[in-house]
Amino acid sequence: MKHRIKIILSLICLLFFGVHPALAQESSVPNVLVLHSYHKSLSWVESIEKGIISEFKKKKSNAALRFEYMDTKRINRSDYLQSLFELYKVKFKNTRFNIIICSDNNSLNFLLSHHHMLFPDTPVVFCGINNFRDNMLVDQDLFTGTIEEIDFRSTLDIAVKLHPKTRQIIFYGDDSPTYHANKALLDKIIPAYKDRLKFYCKNNFNLKQIQNDIQTLDPNSLILPGSTIRTETGGLLSFEESVKKMEAVSHVPIYGCWDFFLGHGLIGGRLVSGFAQGKTAADIALRILAGEPVSDIPVIKKSPNQYMFDNDQLKKFNINPSMLPKDVVIINRELSFYAKNKKLIIPIIVSIAVLTFIILILSLNIRTRKRFEQELEKGKERYRLLVENQTDMIVKFSLDGRLQFVSPSYCKTFRKTQTELIGEAFMPLIHKDDQDNVGKAIKSVFNPPYTVHVEERALTKDGWRWQSWLNTAVLDQDNKVEAVIGVGRDIDDRKKTELALIKSEEQFRDLFNSITDLIHTQDMEGRFTTVNPAMQRLFGYSKEEFLGRRAADFMEPELKSGFKTRYLEKVKKQGSLEGVGCYFTKTGEKIYIEYKSSLVKPESGKPYISGIGRDVTERILSEERVKKLQKQIVQAQKMESIGTLAGGIAHDFNNILFPIVGHTEMLLEDVPEGSSFKKSLNEIYSSTLRAKNLVEQILTFSRQESSELKLVKMQPIIKEALKLMRSTIPTTIDIQQNISKDCGVIKADPIQIHQLVMNFTTNAYHSMEETGGELKVSLKQVKLGEHDVEISSMVPGVYICLTIADTGIGMDKELIEKIFDPFFTTKEVGKGTGMGLSVVHGIVKSLNGTIQVHSEPGKGTEFNIYLPVVEKAFEEQKIQAKEPIQRGTEKILFVDDEEEIIAMEEEILKRIGYQVSSYTSSIEALEVFRANPGKFDLVITDMAMPGMSGDRLSAELTKIRSDIPILLCTGFSETMSEEKAASLGIKGFLMKPVVMKDLSQKIRKVLDKN
Repeated sequence: MKHRIKIILSLICLLFFGVHPALAQESSVPNVLVLHSYHKSLSWVESIEKGIISEFKKKKSNAALRFEYMDTKRINRSDYLQSLFELYKVKFKNTRFNIIICSDNNSLNFLLSHHHMLFPDTPVVFCGINNFRDNMLVDQDLFTGTIEEIDFRSTLDIAVKLHPKTRQIIFYGDDSPTYHANKALLDKIIPAYKDRLKFYCKNNFNLKQIQNDIQTLDPNSLILPGSTIRTETGGLLSFEESVKKMEAVSHVPIYGCWDFFLGHGLIGGRLVSGFAQGKTAADIALRILAGEPVSDIPVIKKSPNQYMFDNDQLKKFNINPSMLPKDVVIINRELSFYAKNKKLIIPIIVSIAVLTFIILILSLNIRTRKRFEQELEKGKERYRLLVENQTDMIVKFSLDGRLQFVSPSYCKTFRKTQTELIGEAFMPLIHKDDQDNVGKAIKSVFNPPYTVHVEERALTKDGWRWQSWLNTAVLDQDNKVEAVIGVGRDIDDRKKTELALIKSEEQFRDLFNSITDLIHTQDMEGRFTTVNPAMQRLFGYSKEEFLGRRAADFMEPELKSGFKTRYLEKVKKQGSLEGVGCYFTKTGEKIYIEYKSSLVKPESGKPYISGIGRDVTERILSEERVKKLQKQIVQAQKMESIGTLAGGIAHDFNNILFPIVGHTEMLLEDVPEGSSFKKSLNEIYSSTLRAKNLVEQILTFSRQESSELKLVKMQPIIKEALKLMRSTIPTTIDIQQNISKDCGVIKADPIQIHQLVMNFTTNAYHSMEETGGELKVSLKQVKLGEHDVEISSMVPGVYICLTIADTGIGMDKELIEKIFDPFFTTKEVGKGTGMGLSVVHGIVKSLNGTIQVHSEPGKGTEFNIYLPVVEKAFEEQKIQAKEPIQRGTEKILFVDDEEEIIAMEEEILKRIGYQVSSYTSSIEALEVFRANPGKFDLVITDMAMPGMSGDRLSAELTKIRSDIPILLCTGFSETMSEEKAASLGIKGFLMKPVVMKDLSQKIRKVLDKN
C-alpha cells in the first residue's frame, strides 16, 4: 500500500511539474515589493506590515510579498541613499515587481528620484506620508496612496464627551521640532473651544518637573502628550516610556493621537494607526493588481485613523464602553470562556474531529481503494499522453545523479533513446564550466524549500545550448529526499541576448571610464547626474563632489547669474548648444573647455541633458600667444623698415660729413694759434663730431652698426650720467637714486649705456618740466624664472634691472604702444626729434635686453630695462693714452666715387707723408693696378661705388696680387661688416667719416702688420 502511495505521489508531482507555469518560470503569482523607510524592529513598521499582510489574507490574494528596510531613521545621509540606489540596481536587476508599496516619506522621496531607473512602469502605492502636497506627484502617473494626518479635533471631542467636567487641557512636550510641529496643528483648532476649554502648552520640562506638575493639576484637567520628554540629565525617553511615566503619577486622564501610546497609560482617542495605514495601502494595491488603472485611483487625503481605547484605562476612570463610537478598537478586553479555555477546548475539538475523520476514512477505505485503482489506470494513460506531448523536458534522477525517467522531448533534444539514457548520469552532458554550479544547485534541493532554479549549457544535437531547469525534490513519508524531478526548456536565444547586453554594458562602462574626453549628464535644472573619470581628473573633484552641483558652480562668480539664460534655456529651446566655456579647477587653475550639450527625451523617464567636452586650454592660450607674437612681429617689421631707411640716410650723411671733417682738421693744422678763425674751426669740428655721433646713434637704432662691446659695470656710468643730468635740470625735480653695489657685469658699449640713461632721464624730465616732481633711478640684480618672464623674447636667467620712474603726466595704453616708434613725439617743436626712445630701444635690443613700461595717465611712468648679466669676472677697461698722428712714405692707391672725398683724402694723405694715386672709377683703378701691381704698398677703397663695389674690387686685386693690403671704407652697408671684410682678405675696415688720427693709425697698423 505504501509503495503504491509513493508511486501515486510521484506521478502527481510529475504531472504538476509538467503543466504548472510557475515551475517553468512563467509564474502568474503577483510579485509585490514592500519598501519601508525605517528598520525592521520598529513598532510603527511592524504595525504597517501587519496591516498589509492582513488585507492580502482577507482578500485571499496569492501575491508574493517581499519586504525591504531602508533603515533611514538611523542613517539618513546622501551617500547612504546613493549606496542604496546602487545596491537595489544590482539586487533587483532581473526581478520585475507588479506593484510597490512604500511607507513613510523617506521611501517615497527615494522612489520619486530613482523609480524610472530601478522600477520603470511599476505602480507605487504609498502610506504614512506627512505634509503631503499635490505638486509632489507632478509627472508621476504611476503613484497613488494614502496620507497620514493627526486628528486632534476628534480626539478632544471624544475626550470631552467622556469627561464632561473637563475645563483645561495640558499639552506637554520637549521643545523639539516634533513638539512645535504638533503644537502648530493644535493651535489651529484651539479657537473652536475658546468658550469651554483652556489650553496650557508646557514645553522644555524634564521628567521630574512634569511629574511634579501633573500631581498638582486640577481634577478637571486632561493631559495631551505632544512629543517625547527628557530626563533630568537630558536623555530622551521613547514615546511609550514618556506616557508610562506620566500615567504613573497622574490622577487625570491622558488622551493622544498615536497608536504607539496605547497600552502604556493612554485612555485612547482617534489615533494615527500604522495598521490602518498598511491596510489601506494594501487595499489600493489589490485594486491595481485586479486591473484598475492607477490614474483612476486618487490619493486618499483623509488619514485612515481609528478610534482606539485601552480597556484597563476605561475601567480606571469608570467609562462605559457603550459611550464609545461604533467600530472602535478596544485592547485588553476581558476574555470569554472560550478565550480563557481555548488551549483545552481546541485539542478536544481537534481530537473529536480526527477520530471522526479516521472513522470515515476507515469506512470508505475499501470502496475508495477500488475506485482509486481504476482511476489510477486512467491517470497513467493521461500522464503518458501528457508527458509525451510536453514541449518542456522532464527528467527524474536518483540521488547519485543517474536518470530514472526522461520525457520524449528530452530524448529528442539530445538525440538519444530512453534506453540509452536511463541509468546514465546526466552530468557529462553539461558544459564543464557549469558543472560545479549545477552540483551546488542540486545539493540545495535537499533543504527547504526543496526546489532550485539553475541555468546551464548542455551538449544537445544542435551543439552547446543554454537550458533553464527547475529541480524539485521528491520526498518520502519521512520527508527525506528519495529522488529529484527536473523540468527544463531551451533558453539559448534569450541567454545569448542577455550575455550580449551585459557585454555591451561592460564595454560602454569601460569606454565611459577610459575616454579622455569629458562626458556628463545633467538634469533639467543643470545639476550633474553623472560625470566620467576624465572630468573628475581635470577638475580635481570626486564624483560625489560633482553630483548635484551645476556647471555654474565652477565658473567665475559674475558668470553664474547668466547660466540659466545663456545655457539652460538655449539647450531646452534649440535642442543642442556648443561653445567654449571658462572654468576653475579645485586648485583654482583656470581652464577652457570646448563643449557640446544636447537635450535627450527618452521614451520612458524624464528628459535630461547629455554633454561632451574637451580641454582646449592649451589651444586657447596658444592662440592668445600667437596674437601677441603677431603683434610683436608687425612691430619688429615696422622697426626693421624704418631701420633700413635710417641706414640709407646714414650712408649719404656720412659721405657729406667726411669732407667736412677732413678739411676742418687740415684747416686747424694750417691756422696758427691765436687766429680768429681757430675758434670758429673748432666749433665746426665739434659740430661735425656731434653729427658723426648722431649717425652712430642712427646706425645703432637700425641695428646695422656694431659697437665695440666690453665687460662693464653699470654703476659708475649711471652715476656719471645722473651727475651730468643734475646740472642740466631744474631743482623743482628731485633726483633720487638707489644704485646697488652687488650688481654683476654686462657686455655693452659704455657710451651706449651712458646714452641710454641720458635719454630716459631726459624723457622723464620733460614729463615733469611744468609741475616738478620726483625722478627715481634704481639699479639691482634679479633672477627671473619661467613664471617671472612676461615677454616672449626673454629667457630665464640673471638680469640687471635699471628702473627709471617719474611722477609726471603719464601715458595711456595707446600711447605706450607708439613711444618707441622713430620720429614719434608728444613734445612741442624744438624740444625733441622723437629719436631718443627709439634709439635706446635699439641699444637695449642689441644687448639682448628688454624694456617694460608701466604707466597710467596722471600717475607717472616707470621704465624697467633688463640687461643680461655675464657670468664671469669683470675686466676693467684700461684708458688708452692719447696717441699722435702717425706718418709714412708708402705709395697708396685711393679709390672713391665722390670727387670731394678724393680731393680731401688725397691732401690729408700727402700731408702725413704718403704718395697717393686717386681714382673715382673702381674699374679704372683695377686696370692701373693690373698694369703695375708692384707699384703700390696699400689700397684704400670705398664700399659703395658704381660699376664695381669695393668688396668686388678687393677680390679682383687679391687675384692679381694676393699680398696687397687693402683698407675698406664705408658710410653704411647692409652686406658688409668688419668680420666679412676680413674673410675676404681685406686687412682693415673703417666707417665714414674718419678723422685724421683714426685714419693714420689704421694705415700704419695695416702696413706694419703686412
